[in-house]
Amino acid sequence: MKFPSNYFVSFIQPAKVYQWRKQYSWPKLILLVVFTIAFTFVPISFIFLNMNSFNLDMFIPTTMSLVTDDTVRALESCDFSDARLTCESTEIVTATGVFAIAPTSEYTISGEENAIQVAEASNAILFLEDRVVLTDENGVGFSVQYPLGVEKLAVTSVEDVKTGIGELWYSQYRPVAVPVLIGAVLIMLFATIGIYLGFIGLILYMMKFSRMVEIDSYKEAFAMVVVATGLPTLLGVGIAFFTQDIAVLLTIQSFGMIVILLISYFLTRFRMPVAITADVYEEKLREKKQK
Repeated sequence: MKFPSNYFVSFIQPAKVYQWRKQYSWPKLILLVVFTIAFTFVPISFIFLNMNSFNLDMFIPTTMSLVTDDTVRALESCDFSDARLTCESTEIVTATGVFAIAPTSEYTISGEENAIQVAEASNAILFLEDRVVLTDENGVGFSVQYPLGVEKLAVTSVEDVKTGIGELWYSQYRPVAVPVLIGAVLIMLFATIGIYLGFIGLILYMMKFSRMVEIDSYKEAFAMVVVATGLPTLLGVGIAFFTQDIAVLLTIQSFGMIVILLISYFLTRFRMPVAITADVYEEKLREKKQK
Protein backbone atom coordinates (compact mmCIF):
# COMPACT_ATOMS: atom_id res chain seq x y z
CA MET A 1 0.00 0.00 0.00
CA LYS A 2 1.28 3.45 -0.92
CA PHE A 3 2.25 6.26 1.44
CA PRO A 4 0.48 7.81 3.34
CA SER A 5 -2.40 5.30 3.15
CA ASN A 6 -0.22 2.63 4.73
CA TYR A 7 0.39 4.92 7.70
CA PHE A 8 -3.31 5.47 8.42
CA VAL A 9 -4.28 1.82 7.82
CA SER A 10 -1.78 0.85 10.53
CA PHE A 11 -3.97 2.77 13.02
CA ILE A 12 -6.59 -0.01 12.97
CA GLN A 13 -4.26 -2.92 12.13
CA PRO A 14 -1.40 -2.92 14.68
CA ALA A 15 0.20 -5.95 12.99
CA LYS A 16 0.99 -3.69 10.04
CA VAL A 17 3.21 -1.60 12.31
CA TYR A 18 5.75 -4.41 11.97
CA GLN A 19 4.78 -5.96 8.67
CA TRP A 20 5.03 -2.67 6.72
CA ARG A 21 8.11 -1.33 8.48
CA LYS A 22 10.19 -1.51 5.28
CA GLN A 23 7.84 0.76 3.33
CA TYR A 24 9.07 4.02 4.88
CA SER A 25 12.12 5.92 3.68
CA TRP A 26 13.91 8.47 5.89
CA PRO A 27 12.23 11.47 4.17
CA LYS A 28 8.83 9.87 4.79
CA LEU A 29 9.71 9.19 8.42
CA ILE A 30 10.86 12.76 8.97
CA LEU A 31 7.62 13.98 7.41
CA LEU A 32 5.63 11.74 9.76
CA VAL A 33 7.55 13.00 12.80
CA VAL A 34 6.86 16.62 11.80
CA PHE A 35 3.20 15.75 11.23
CA THR A 36 2.97 14.06 14.64
CA ILE A 37 4.49 17.06 16.43
CA ALA A 38 2.34 19.55 14.50
CA PHE A 39 -0.81 17.57 15.28
CA THR A 40 0.22 17.34 18.94
CA PHE A 41 0.58 21.12 19.00
CA VAL A 42 -2.98 21.82 17.78
CA PRO A 43 -4.72 21.61 21.20
CA ILE A 44 -1.72 23.24 22.89
CA SER A 45 -2.01 26.33 20.67
CA PHE A 46 -5.76 26.33 21.35
CA ILE A 47 -5.04 26.38 25.10
CA PHE A 48 -2.64 29.33 24.75
CA LEU A 49 -5.00 31.34 22.56
CA ASN A 50 -7.83 30.90 25.07
CA MET A 51 -5.80 31.74 28.15
CA ASN A 52 -6.89 34.80 30.15
CA SER A 53 -4.33 34.53 32.94
CA PHE A 54 -0.71 33.51 33.33
CA ASN A 55 1.09 31.72 36.14
CA LEU A 56 3.76 34.24 37.12
CA ASP A 57 5.41 31.84 39.57
CA MET A 58 7.74 30.75 36.76
CA PHE A 59 8.99 34.32 36.23
CA ILE A 60 8.87 35.88 39.71
CA PRO A 61 8.54 32.99 42.20
CA THR A 62 9.79 34.80 45.31
CA THR A 63 7.60 37.81 44.64
CA MET A 64 4.47 35.70 44.20
CA SER A 65 5.18 34.09 47.58
CA LEU A 66 4.33 37.49 49.11
CA VAL A 67 0.66 36.76 48.42
CA THR A 68 -0.86 35.54 51.72
CA ASP A 69 -4.23 35.46 53.45
CA ASP A 70 -3.54 39.00 54.73
CA THR A 71 -3.15 40.28 51.18
CA VAL A 72 -6.39 38.56 50.20
CA ARG A 73 -8.32 40.46 52.88
CA ALA A 74 -6.63 43.73 51.90
CA LEU A 75 -7.61 43.38 48.22
CA GLU A 76 -11.25 42.38 48.82
CA SER A 77 -12.38 46.00 49.30
CA CYS A 78 -10.47 47.45 46.34
CA ASP A 79 -12.30 48.87 43.31
CA PHE A 80 -11.17 49.97 39.85
CA SER A 81 -12.69 52.80 37.81
CA ASP A 82 -11.32 54.13 34.52
CA ALA A 83 -8.14 52.09 35.11
CA ARG A 84 -7.66 53.73 38.51
CA LEU A 85 -7.43 51.94 41.85
CA THR A 86 -9.51 53.00 44.85
CA CYS A 87 -8.56 51.22 48.06
CA GLU A 88 -7.50 51.74 51.66
CA SER A 89 -3.76 51.94 52.12
CA THR A 90 -2.10 48.70 53.19
CA GLU A 91 1.57 47.86 53.53
CA ILE A 92 2.81 44.42 54.55
CA VAL A 93 6.57 44.32 55.05
CA THR A 94 8.27 40.96 55.63
CA ALA A 95 11.79 39.62 55.54
CA THR A 96 11.13 38.51 51.97
CA GLY A 97 9.76 41.75 50.54
CA VAL A 98 6.88 44.24 50.42
CA PHE A 99 3.22 43.88 49.47
CA ALA A 100 1.55 47.28 49.33
CA ILE A 101 -1.83 48.64 48.19
CA ALA A 102 -2.14 52.41 47.62
CA PRO A 103 1.03 52.87 49.72
CA THR A 104 1.68 56.06 51.62
CA SER A 105 5.42 55.38 51.67
CA GLU A 106 7.57 56.53 48.80
CA TYR A 107 9.04 53.80 46.58
CA THR A 108 11.77 54.44 44.03
CA ILE A 109 10.90 52.58 40.83
CA SER A 110 13.43 52.27 38.01
CA GLY A 111 14.11 50.22 34.92
CA GLU A 112 11.97 49.45 31.89
CA GLU A 113 10.13 46.65 30.09
CA ASN A 114 10.71 43.40 32.02
CA ALA A 115 13.51 44.70 34.24
CA ILE A 116 11.57 46.99 36.60
CA GLN A 117 13.12 47.27 40.06
CA VAL A 118 12.16 48.87 43.39
CA ALA A 119 15.08 50.34 45.31
CA GLU A 120 13.52 49.75 48.74
CA ALA A 121 12.79 46.02 48.24
CA SER A 122 14.26 43.28 46.07
CA ASN A 123 10.84 41.58 46.00
CA ALA A 124 7.73 43.72 45.81
CA ILE A 125 4.10 43.82 44.73
CA LEU A 126 2.89 47.43 44.67
CA PHE A 127 -0.72 48.19 43.75
CA LEU A 128 -0.36 51.86 42.84
CA GLU A 129 -3.15 54.16 41.66
CA ASP A 130 -2.69 53.47 37.94
CA ARG A 131 -0.60 50.28 37.80
CA VAL A 132 0.75 47.29 39.68
CA VAL A 133 4.51 46.94 39.97
CA LEU A 134 6.00 43.45 40.32
CA THR A 135 9.71 42.97 41.01
CA ASP A 136 11.74 39.92 41.93
CA GLU A 137 15.21 39.38 43.32
CA ASN A 138 16.14 37.45 40.17
CA GLY A 139 16.16 40.76 38.26
CA VAL A 140 12.81 40.31 36.51
CA GLY A 141 10.18 42.99 37.07
CA PHE A 142 7.06 44.38 35.40
CA SER A 143 4.96 47.51 35.46
CA VAL A 144 1.40 46.61 34.47
CA GLN A 145 -1.24 49.21 33.68
CA TYR A 146 -4.77 48.47 34.88
CA PRO A 147 -7.02 47.64 31.91
CA LEU A 148 -10.19 49.69 31.46
CA GLY A 149 -12.48 46.69 31.71
CA VAL A 150 -11.48 45.77 35.26
CA GLU A 151 -13.85 46.91 38.02
CA LYS A 152 -12.94 44.55 40.83
CA LEU A 153 -10.64 41.61 41.51
CA ALA A 154 -12.68 38.58 42.58
CA VAL A 155 -10.39 37.40 45.37
CA THR A 156 -11.37 34.92 48.08
CA SER A 157 -8.14 32.95 48.34
CA VAL A 158 -4.40 33.20 47.75
CA GLU A 159 -4.81 31.43 44.39
CA ASP A 160 -7.48 33.97 43.37
CA VAL A 161 -5.04 36.82 44.03
CA LYS A 162 -2.30 35.11 42.01
CA THR A 163 -4.77 34.47 39.19
CA GLY A 164 -5.96 38.09 39.31
CA ILE A 165 -2.41 39.42 39.12
CA GLY A 166 -1.75 36.97 36.28
CA GLU A 167 -4.81 38.32 34.43
CA LEU A 168 -3.60 41.91 34.77
CA TRP A 169 -0.14 40.93 33.53
CA TYR A 170 -1.48 38.83 30.65
CA SER A 171 -3.84 41.59 29.46
CA GLN A 172 -0.80 43.79 28.76
CA TYR A 173 1.84 41.26 27.73
CA ARG A 174 -0.29 38.81 25.73
CA PRO A 175 0.92 40.04 22.28
CA VAL A 176 4.48 39.25 23.37
CA ALA A 177 3.85 36.26 25.62
CA VAL A 178 1.81 34.11 23.22
CA PRO A 179 4.38 33.97 20.37
CA VAL A 180 7.21 33.34 22.85
CA LEU A 181 5.29 30.57 24.60
CA ILE A 182 4.26 28.96 21.32
CA GLY A 183 7.85 29.03 20.06
CA ALA A 184 9.20 27.60 23.32
CA VAL A 185 6.64 24.79 23.38
CA LEU A 186 7.34 23.91 19.74
CA ILE A 187 11.06 23.64 20.46
CA MET A 188 10.28 21.54 23.54
CA LEU A 189 8.03 19.22 21.55
CA PHE A 190 10.59 18.72 18.78
CA ALA A 191 13.27 17.97 21.38
CA THR A 192 11.29 15.71 23.71
CA ILE A 193 9.19 13.81 21.16
CA GLY A 194 12.09 13.45 18.73
CA ILE A 195 14.46 12.17 21.41
CA TYR A 196 11.83 9.89 22.94
CA LEU A 197 10.89 8.28 19.62
CA GLY A 198 14.55 7.91 18.69
CA PHE A 199 15.35 6.27 22.04
CA ILE A 200 12.49 3.74 21.82
CA GLY A 201 13.51 3.00 18.24
CA LEU A 202 17.07 2.31 19.45
CA ILE A 203 15.77 -0.14 22.06
CA LEU A 204 13.79 -2.01 19.38
CA TYR A 205 16.80 -2.08 17.09
CA MET A 206 19.03 -3.49 19.85
CA MET A 207 16.55 -6.34 20.34
CA LYS A 208 17.63 -7.76 17.00
CA PHE A 209 20.97 -8.80 18.48
CA SER A 210 19.14 -11.21 20.77
CA ARG A 211 17.81 -12.95 17.64
CA MET A 212 14.35 -12.82 19.21
CA VAL A 213 13.03 -10.48 16.53
CA GLU A 214 13.64 -9.80 12.86
CA ILE A 215 14.49 -6.12 12.49
CA ASP A 216 17.23 -5.47 9.96
CA SER A 217 18.01 -1.80 10.52
CA TYR A 218 17.50 1.17 12.83
CA LYS A 219 15.31 2.78 10.15
CA GLU A 220 12.87 -0.12 10.39
CA ALA A 221 12.76 0.12 14.20
CA PHE A 222 12.25 3.88 14.06
CA ALA A 223 9.49 3.45 11.46
CA MET A 224 7.66 1.07 13.81
CA VAL A 225 7.84 3.59 16.66
CA VAL A 226 6.68 6.53 14.54
CA VAL A 227 3.72 4.61 13.11
CA ALA A 228 2.78 3.23 16.55
CA THR A 229 2.57 6.82 17.84
CA GLY A 230 -0.16 7.79 15.36
CA LEU A 231 -3.31 6.45 17.05
CA PRO A 232 -2.29 7.48 20.62
CA THR A 233 -1.56 10.98 19.32
CA LEU A 234 -5.02 11.16 17.76
CA LEU A 235 -6.66 10.01 21.01
CA GLY A 236 -4.53 12.32 23.14
CA VAL A 237 -5.33 15.36 20.99
CA GLY A 238 -9.06 14.62 21.19
CA ILE A 239 -8.97 14.28 24.98
CA ALA A 240 -6.77 17.38 25.40
CA PHE A 241 -9.44 19.58 23.84
CA PHE A 242 -11.67 18.67 26.80
CA THR A 243 -9.12 18.46 29.64
CA GLN A 244 -7.01 21.45 28.50
CA ASP A 245 -4.07 19.58 30.03
CA ILE A 246 -0.83 19.21 28.07
CA ALA A 247 0.51 16.57 30.49
CA VAL A 248 -2.47 14.30 29.79
CA LEU A 249 -1.87 14.60 26.05
CA LEU A 250 1.82 13.69 26.26
CA THR A 251 1.11 10.83 28.69
CA ILE A 252 -1.49 9.27 26.39
CA GLN A 253 0.83 9.71 23.43
CA SER A 254 3.87 8.07 25.04
CA PHE A 255 2.18 5.21 26.89
CA GLY A 256 -0.25 4.60 24.03
CA MET A 257 2.66 4.11 21.66
CA ILE A 258 4.10 1.44 23.97
CA VAL A 259 0.72 -0.32 24.07
CA ILE A 260 0.46 -0.35 20.25
CA LEU A 261 3.96 -1.80 19.98
CA LEU A 262 3.08 -4.51 22.51
CA ILE A 263 -0.08 -5.40 20.59
CA SER A 264 1.92 -5.54 17.37
CA TYR A 265 4.47 -7.80 19.07
CA PHE A 266 1.85 -10.26 20.34
CA LEU A 267 0.33 -10.41 16.85
CA THR A 268 3.58 -10.88 14.93
CA ARG A 269 6.31 -11.67 17.48
CA PHE A 270 8.25 -9.20 15.33
CA ARG A 271 9.08 -12.03 12.95
CA MET A 272 7.91 -12.53 9.38
CA PRO A 273 6.14 -15.84 8.70
CA VAL A 274 8.27 -18.40 6.84
CA ALA A 275 7.20 -18.81 3.21
CA ILE A 276 6.14 -22.39 2.35
CA THR A 277 7.42 -23.59 -1.03
CA ALA A 278 5.60 -26.15 -3.18
CA ASP A 279 8.08 -28.92 -2.21
CA VAL A 280 7.63 -28.18 1.50
CA TYR A 281 3.87 -28.08 1.08
CA GLU A 282 3.82 -31.50 -0.66
CA GLU A 283 6.06 -32.98 2.02
CA LYS A 284 3.79 -31.72 4.78
CA LEU A 285 0.79 -33.08 2.88
CA ARG A 286 2.40 -36.58 2.62
CA GLU A 287 3.20 -36.50 6.34
CA LYS A 288 -0.38 -35.64 7.08
CA LYS A 289 -1.70 -38.55 4.93
CA GLN A 290 0.68 -41.02 6.59
CA LYS A 291 -0.73 -40.05 9.94
